[in-house]
Amino acid sequence: MRNYTQIILIALSLLSISCTKDKKINLFTISDDKKLGSQLDNEIRTNKSEYPILDSATNVAVYKYIYDMRDDILSSSLIFHKDDFNWRVTIIDKPILNAFAAPGGKIYVYTGLMKYVKSGSELAGILAHEVTHADRRHSTQQMTKVYGIQILLNIALGSDTAGLGKMAKDMATGAASLKWSREHEYEADSMSVEFLYSIRARKNYQCDALTDFFKRMDSSQTINITPEWLQTHPLDENRIARVNGHYIALGSPKGELFTSEYATIIAKLPK
Repeated sequence: MRNYTQIILIALSLLSISCTKDKKINLFTISDDKKLGSQLDNEIRTNKSEYPILDSATNVAVYKYIYDMRDDILSSSLIFHKDDFNWRVTIIDKPILNAFAAPGGKIYVYTGLMKYVKSGSELAGILAHEVTHADRRHSTQQMTKVYGIQILLNIALGSDTAGLGKMAKDMATGAASLKWSREHEYEADSMSVEFLYSIRARKNYQCDALTDFFKRMDSSQTINITPEWLQTHPLDENRIARVNGHYIALGSPKGELFTSEYATIIAKLPK
């Protein structure tokens, strides 16, 4: 005979998971996001050849700069999971033009991307974009589609206790090449503008500077270069227009680019 109490509890659990802060269907819990993020982070840190981490002890000024930027973004009242996640930014010392987000507030930025970016506001726009992916739980929304309800049921019933660990290893293998859906990219773009706009009293970033980065990324394709950013964050003809439209709807607020401040920090990165 079926254990109906257990089935009912699982059904109620699924209903509660469906009614999350972001109003999107996600079969994973906040706790799952945190576990996945921690396990994925461990996988990344043990794979030093693929992910050479910039040492924080010898690059104090660089890490302070990016953590101050993180704190600026997290001061926004629009962040859903500021207190739920352990927000950590890791710099990967590799000449790759990319950044990516893992579940549970783990953000990774390559030095190649940092050197390519032209201003503090551009980097803030990119970082806010990645914060959105983590905060709106896009990774586990994607995984819900990939793994489906059966995996969740197995984990809930205790018949697949290694399930989350396997998912983390799968994600680590392709973490820097995880492609977001168009819906997720549009949301990350618009919330990047919203986050920076909402914190302008704290630091007045130019909240649409993300478009400067997009335009350079787009122009790179005309000379047959496809940066990793475009492979993982596909740029279609609507994204720049959407960011511009969102910026205009906010009243086209004038901010600062923080170009010279940023140049000082980039000069401190390893050559």
